Amino acid sequence: MNNIENNFVPYQIALDMKELGFDEPCIKGFYNKEPIYTVVTTPVDFNNKKQLGELLSAPLYSQCFDWFREKYNLFHSITEYNKDGSLIIEISKNRVEIFRKMTAFDITEYKEAELECIKQLIITVKNGNK
Repeated sequence: MNNIENNFVPYQIALDMKELGFDEPCIKGFYNKEPIYTVVTTPVDFNNKKQLGELLSAPLYSQCFDWFREKYNLFHSITEYNKDGSLIIEISKNRVEIFRKMTAFDITEYKEAELECIKQLIITVKNGNK
């Protein structure tokens, strides 16, 4: 059974996303690195500059992928390599030009692959989409 907590990125990724400009309402945030939640029907933009500096939005994995696609036109793909069960992560621009591909031999859980994929997207943006 999937724990809802597993759908949110960890603190360090949330911080990296904020540094890249992620500024969207979320139902979870961090205050002094500790998780806090809002009422599900009213997401809060914890990254809003009017909020306290200790507040940080905690996006869902899907929000991160949507944000990279919408803001930077970066797409991701995670597929299983059938021979040994490892996962292949690809990042592309416009769904055409694959410019980052890695085989994650030590990653067997899909959620771990998603986390690694977001890390690679962050690195890609920090390096100027190269």
